[in-house]
Amino acid sequence: MRIKLLIWQLYSPVRAVILILVMLCPPFVSKADTAPLAAAARHRPPWITVDKSGINGPLYEIANEAAIRAGITLKWRREPFARTLNALSLGNDILLPRMAKNEERAGYTSFTVSVLDIEREVIFAVSTRKLIDINSYADLEGKLIGVKRSGSYFKTFDEDERLFKVIVKDDIQLVKMLDAGRFEVAATPDRVSFEEAATKNNATRWKYAKYKHTFPTGIYFGLKKGSSYYLPFNLALIDMQKDGSIAAIFQKYGINTCLENTFLLMCE
Repeated sequence: MRIKLLIWQLYSPVRAVILILVMLCPPFVSKADTAPLAAAARHRPPWITVDKSGINGPLYEIANEAAIRAGITLKWRREPFARTLNALSLGNDILLPRMAKNEERAGYTSFTVSVLDIEREVIFAVSTRKLIDINSYADLEGKLIGVKRSGSYFKTFDEDERLFKVIVKDDIQLVKMLDAGRFEVAATPDRVSFEEAATKNNATRWKYAKYKHTFPTGIYFGLKKGSSYYLPFNLALIDMQKDGSIAAIFQKYGINTCLENTFLLMCE
C-alpha cells in the first residue's frame, strides 16, 4: 500500500501537467468552428445558377449536404468570382465552389477532393468584324484577347507574357466587347455562360474559332489554407462519394458522370 502511495506521489506532478494540458486543449471541433461558414455563389450553369429564384444547381446541393454531414452551417452570398478569390487570398474563411487549381492558388487554398473528374475545355471566339481565325495556339500571338479577371485557363496560356490580354470583369462585358470589335479574340472556359450572355445582350458578331484546348481535371471546392472547416467538410464529401450521393445529385440535373461520353465545361 505504501509503495502504491509512493508511486502516486512521484508521478503526481506529471499527472497534474497532463491534466492541465488536456483541459487547455480544444476539442476537435472548437467553438469557432460552429460559427457559420461563408459560401460564395456566382452564375455558372450548369454547376451553379444564380437568378431571381435564388441559388441552385448541383454544386449548391452537394455543398449543403456535405455541410449538414459535417455539422457546418453555410451562409450563402452572391458574389463575383474575382472578389471571392481576393478574399480567400487574404486569409478569409470562405467556401468557394468550382475552383480551378493552379500553382498560385495552391499557396493560399486547401482544395477538397474532386467531386467530378472531367475534361476541361477552354474555347476561343473571334470577332466577325475581323478577318481572322484561330487554328492553333500560335495564331493567338499578336491578337488582342479578352479574358475574365482572376480567371485560370491553362498553364501555358496563363503564363504566356507574349500574348496581349484585355481583362474584363465578367462574361457580359466579354461578349459585348467582342461583339463591338474592341478585341479580336475572347477566351472562356464557360461555354454555357458565354452563350447565355451573348443571347441576353444580342451579341451576334462573333463565331467560335477552330482552336480550343482541352485537358483532364476535376471540380473542386476551395477553402483557405489551414481552415478548421476543411477536414470535416472534405471527409463529408468523401463519404458522399462512397454512398453515391454526389453521383445522384449530378444525375438529378442531367449531368453525365461518365467521362467517356461527354465533355463537361467548367472552371475559372
